[in-house]
Amino acid sequence: MNELKVLVLTPAGETAGYFINPKVEMILPHHYKLTGTFYDHDGGMPHRIEFNPEVLPYHLDLAGLANCQHEKLESVYVQRSRQPVEMVGKCRTQDAVLNFLN
Repeated sequence: MNELKVLVLTPAGETAGYFINPKVEMILPHHYKLTGTFYDHDGGMPHRIEFNPEVLPYHLDLAGLANCQHEKLESVYVQRSRQPVEMVGKCRTQDAVLNFLN
């Protein structure tokens, strides 16, 4: 079985960490929830990740996940900081507009 890595990126494009084979659900149109084991950028598995809802949001790269119609998520925030970590985010605005028009 191939492992699918979902990168968690800072707004500057730096890797903050990643999920391997996360559970991905569309909770509302163009809004997703990811749940799974989170690894930091060095490959370590922190017991708890720090988060502050007032900081800039993360971005997720979903490329390669067959069950997702969007490849990039923006406005991604941590909802649960202990393992398994849960994050929610929405598709990129231009992806939503293109899907609406098609």
